[in-house]
Amino acid sequence: MELVVLCKEDIEYVKNFVLTQYNYFDRKDYFIIDDLDTELPCIFEKDIGIIYGILYKSNLVALQAIDFSENNDKMLRPYVQRFINKDCKIYELGWTLVKKEFRGFHIADYLINYAEKQILNESDYILVATVHPENTKALQLFFRNGFSGYLLDEYYGYIRIFLINNPIPENIHSQICVEPTNFEKIKELFNNGYVCSNIVSSSNKVYLSLGIPNSQ
Repeated sequence: MELVVLCKEDIEYVKNFVLTQYNYFDRKDYFIIDDLDTELPCIFEKDIGIIYGILYKSNLVALQAIDFSENNDKMLRPYVQRFINKDCKIYELGWTLVKKEFRGFHIADYLINYAEKQILNESDYILVATVHPENTKALQLFFRNGFSGYLLDEYYGYIRIFLINNPIPENIHSQICVEPTNFEKIKELFNNGYVCSNIVSSSNKVYLSLGIPNSQ
């Protein structure tokens, strides 16, 4: 396998990969496709985004994007401003895609970690990702990589948990487990200072685990 940085010349290649993987999804609301035609060209412009890919036998099998654009910052800021330093820039970690037959090899973990390392020297940024609350596999991926959920709201008309790369302490209090489908309860807990940073299983069911960090 080979890690590559995708360029403007690859735009149609990337777009076709995203659309193909999207068409395989049983739950279309797990992935926001609405901004593909507008944001993809922007990401490829200089200094406002990077797209990393994994090639296997010259075929693209995984994708990870980071959006640096001011427009994206303005879109996300009203949702997450109260949880971050007001002076920092907001970068979005998105379009995390791995072909089905290549899942289970921690390729997405590798891409997220690699992408973060490329911007470690920048001290004035925060990474944000948005994930559907029922997409627990994607949530667990981000939790493993130091993200925590702070907010439930609609984004582009889709329900989303807003995650920030700000891991909370392992020891939290008032921990509550909630079914991913219980949007009202999740939103209520977030509004009361709870943070989500784990997925737990019980009696063959999966739950979101929310708690209040000891620092609060």
